[in-house]
Amino acid sequence: MKGTRPLNNSEISRVSSAFTGNPYEIRNRGLFMIGVSTGGRAKFVVC
Repeated sequence: MKGTRPLNNSEISRVSSAFTGNPYEIRNRGLFMIGVSTGGRAKFVVC
């Protein structure tokens, strides 16, 4: 996607902390961190 940029560490921490209080918190945070660490698009990480 044109115009996107990588998240910085502060943004990653803020997004990661938003998964609290959810029954699927560990799964969702894990998928997010895999996507961030591999640079994958959301469409490819979820499939």
